[in-house]
Amino acid sequence: MSNIDSKQDLEVLLAKINGQLPANGSKLYDKQPNSTPISKMEQAGKKFIPRCPQTLEQAKLSDEEVLSLVLKYLLYSTSSRCSAICAQVKLPRSIIDPLLSQWKTEQLITIQKAGLLDDYMYTLTDNGANLAKRRLEINTYFGSAPVELEDYINSVAIQSVIKVKPTPASVKAAFHDMSIGSELLGQVGRAVYAGSGMFLYGNPGNGKTSIAERLTRVFGDQIWIPRTLKIHDEVIRLYDASIHVANNCNQSVSLDDKNTIDNRWVCIDRPMVAVGGELTMD
Repeated sequence: MSNIDSKQDLEVLLAKINGQLPANGSKLYDKQPNSTPISKMEQAGKKFIPRCPQTLEQAKLSDEEVLSLVLKYLLYSTSSRCSAICAQVKLPRSIIDPLLSQWKTEQLITIQKAGLLDDYMYTLTDNGANLAKRRLEINTYFGSAPVELEDYINSVAIQSVIKVKPTPASVKAAFHDMSIGSELLGQVGRAVYAGSGMFLYGNPGNGKTSIAERLTRVFGDQIWIPRTLKIHDEVIRLYDASIHVANNCNQSVSLDDKNTIDNRWVCIDRPMVAVGGELTMD
């Protein structure tokens, strides 16, 4: 597992995330954000929907990356059915089934017992267990398969608040549970419509935090984020259940789409982060 090699590489990566990278200015990527379509992702109206990949190529993963996740999971669980393995790494059977057959031929795993609908119980062979232990020494992670950083950057651009132009009605609805004057509501609405930063000030207890908490409602209730990201050979957890509030975005997806959601992504309430600190005019 490689690390970002230098401070310069880190600065390039941050510029990539912030959309500030000039043409041909990256040593990490040859293409600019949004320069190519996101594999198996669609935008239904104003809705961003991460589509389920059906092949490793569509998932932008290698068989070795999936092998590491599955071997470490089987080492931890001792044995597991194919359906449970799919649920663990968040990939469909169309990807996992052929790989399990391949690894069985390579004598890394073996079938412990059969199950309904070919949902076999798999366990590690001695060779597979030894390989899993070596992979654990490199990286202990064995959860959801990661999403490419570039796909995440493109998803952020699609779901950005800059793309959302709220109406007076949506601003009023966001503050329906708070008593706020029409003049202040209009000022907040104009600031929100601009899609840039705003500065709330006033005496303690006058509602600054309450206003800030409701601003995210204006831009839509939910967004999609990857559970984990892949940057070079590093896997970074993005979804944090202690910070993000998972939501069932499938309720807003058509029936035909419900079975095509990429489970490597999770739908969350649009987050609002509050930090402590007080400023004075000085």
